[in-house]
Amino acid sequence: MVLLVACGCGSPSAPSSSSQPDFQGQFAGSYVINSCNETGVFFSGFCAGTSSTAGGTFPLELSFIQNRTAINGTVILSRGGGSPIRGPFLGTIQPSGHLTGSATLEPLMLFGMINRDITAWDTTITGNSLNGGFTVVHRSNTETGTMTVSASLLQVIRR
Repeated sequence: MVLLVACGCGSPSAPSSSSQPDFQGQFAGSYVINSCNETGVFFSGFCAGTSSTAGGTFPLELSFIQNRTAINGTVILSRGGGSPIRGPFLGTIQPSGHLTGSATLEPLMLFGMINRDITAWDTTITGNSLNGGFTVVHRSNTETGTMTVSASLLQVIRR
């Protein structure tokens, strides 16, 4: 007598469990500025002038679409005394579960163009809460120097 047992073990048609964190959705909360550093004469005083001094807390909104480990979406940063700035976000979920990425934010026209880019986004998700931080670098297209703002997420929750 021969006993045949069906097993989907390792077969290509067997469902696979996804171990990727779920970053998809709409998030809202705030961010706190950890530090603001200026280089070059042009950016001297920009940290204080843009309310980007350490301890400042501002609203943040995120909209993420996830396709496996690829994330794209929109980042909206509010700031003191100014209109919110937004830009497209591109990121990747790393094997560690961290979402790393960058965004090109709307430029500021001031004695030429000042580009504002998120260059170091690094977050994790626990339940519906994002944790981590990011860096925003401001660069002028006509003057030397930069203003670099380091920030941490504060109570950023999926809606």
